[in-house]
Amino acid sequence: MLLTRRGLAVQEESKLKLALEELQSTKELCAQLTLEREENEKEFLEILDSKKTLKSELSLLVQENTQ
Repeated sequence: MLLTRRGLAVQEESKLKLALEELQSTKELCAQLTLEREENEKEFLEILDSKKTLKSELSLLVQENTQ
């Protein structure tokens, strides 16, 4: 009976170690995805700003050419 309990304890410990490894892997992936999201948001905002600038420049050029 003692051997059975020890065997169960070893199995449970193995399960916990595997769960910890999976949790750590998921945490790393989450951090990577968060970083990528932040980089993409920054790039998107830069593109929006560039678009705004280009629209203003185009508007000025149209005004100059229609006068």
